[in-house]
Amino acid sequence: MQDMNDSLDALRKSVKTRVPKLGDDILLEAITRSPRTRVLSRPLFLSGVTFACVLAIGLTIALEAPTTHAQKGPLFTLATGEVNCLSYSNTKSGESPKEFGTMLPAIQFQYVPGDDLSWSGGTEKVYELKPKGNPIQLLRSLASRFGIKGEIQQDPYRQNDIDHYFFGEKDRQDLPGVDVYWQGSGSWSVNLYSAEAGKGDGYLSDDAYKALAQELFSATGLNIQLDDLALYKDNGRRVVGHLKVDGQTTPLTWEMDWDEYGNLVYATGNSVEVIDRGSVQTVSEREAVNRISDWRYQGYAGGVARYGLLAEELDSNQSTSTREIKTVKVLKAESKLVQLSDQAGDAWLVPGFTFELDQYWWTPTVFSVVDGLIELPKSSRFGPY
Repeated sequence: MQDMNDSLDALRKSVKTRVPKLGDDILLEAITRSPRTRVLSRPLFLSGVTFACVLAIGLTIALEAPTTHAQKGPLFTLATGEVNCLSYSNTKSGESPKEFGTMLPAIQFQYVPGDDLSWSGGTEKVYELKPKGNPIQLLRSLASRFGIKGEIQQDPYRQNDIDHYFFGEKDRQDLPGVDVYWQGSGSWSVNLYSAEAGKGDGYLSDDAYKALAQELFSATGLNIQLDDLALYKDNGRRVVGHLKVDGQTTPLTWEMDWDEYGNLVYATGNSVEVIDRGSVQTVSEREAVNRISDWRYQGYAGGVARYGLLAEELDSNQSTSTREIKTVKVLKAESKLVQLSDQAGDAWLVPGFTFELDQYWWTPTVFSVVDGLIELPKSSRFGPY
């Protein structure tokens, strides 16, 4: 350290100015300090987008210059399994995960990575979702658009659900109504079914259905091209559009449904702000395979959320030693933005994988953020499929 100060003395004499002496502790700190990573990127801001439509609501994407997550502690605490992984969304009202699990066969799956899966992790973006706009304005706008009569009510079906707003006739569920859930992505749905509707005028052309959907989706925040809309011909006609964030398809959807007579019966979407929360490190495809058997890593990437044949929660009289074990090879991994819910009810889009399995139809989905950045629930009260 003395050599360093001698050099500073020589510099002081040559430039004829005072140069302070540096103590050993200051020099040691400067030498050992970790260098900061400099990110060279042009910031992109997309906000304040106004649609010249009936509804002054919709989507805002706030994209900032990419940064690596360096704060102390996790980004958020994951919600419990009932909220987060959506695995029980198709069960009957009031049916608990345990009751559902006991009806399933006693099979335990062991997932092993195939040869084509990568060993490399990476760095990817994380996004937070917030409702955009005002729920009362959203209710009124949707009701006006579809000619729905009634009144605004809060929490019409369940007690203490203060984030649920409804417009319509509370005691006439057979009549059209609008529901808005002001958490997560600000999801809304319009039920237009009427038992008195009868037969419609028949089906329109495919392009006509897409044009109707594009107009509604754009008015409620999803700016999408006709070619990016998916048209399904199942019981009637159904048009679906997915929100893309930074070029990536997300699980957030807008949808319009027509019945077999050509009557519009349902529409749904989101009024959402997407906030860039920076970049995080991710695990490799091979490492992520180990997460399939832990429900806490599961996420939603669209489509059917429930996959597999067995919940961990079994009948108390059934010994785990009697469970049949099957080995399942994971053939492929597809990178996805996976939707998660935190304990506060807010929603997030985080990097993850959807896996293709050998011999089985379901596609497990897990998030790939490295451990420590998302706080997991401590309980494994019910578990992997």
